[in-house]
Amino acid sequence: MIKTLLKLILGRGVFKSYSQFGEDAILNAIFRNKNNGRYVDVGSYHPILYSNTYALYRRGWSGVCVDPNDFSLLYKIFRPRDIFLNSGVGEGEVTYYFHTDGAHNGFQKSLQSGVIKTKKLIPHSLKEIITLPVDLLNIDCEGMDLTILQSHDWKIKPTVIAIEEDAEHFLEEKGYMLVGMAGLTKIYKLK
Repeated sequence: MIKTLLKLILGRGVFKSYSQFGEDAILNAIFRNKNNGRYVDVGSYHPILYSNTYALYRRGWSGVCVDPNDFSLLYKIFRPRDIFLNSGVGEGEVTYYFHTDGAHNGFQKSLQSGVIKTKKLIPHSLKEIITLPVDLLNIDCEGMDLTILQSHDWKIKPTVIAIEEDAEHFLEEKGYMLVGMAGLTKIYKLK
């Protein structure tokens, strides 16, 4: 059974994971027959490090990556097919906190590492970003995931949603079911 599961997740060849907990291996299995997909990656952070979408990008996918950390030059170099928005997602003016460990940067002050600086942002709403069909919506925004989901109008429903925060009841009401988990990330698929 374990061999069958590994074959499903890894496919025929060796799969190189770029995500923190192997989320991209699950996403690769879900989308194993789709080579030209589209994603929106909110809280994308670095174009390769801890990325749930970079393995898909290497397979020919592209999309919109959104992060308040300015990685625009790195996205131009490593992911030129992607659109990188140096912004946040939500509604109304917000304060963005930069922590000593950049992986913890976010809209919340009370995280494990100390705050080294802040900046004010007027974020985009999810409904402004998702204007075309999307195969994958990935959200990793350090405790703001559900708030970001709620900023969408749901006229366009992504096929799969990967999210760290518990949003099971909200997503069930929108027509999704839980299909996988890796580390903190839960993966939902449209029924």
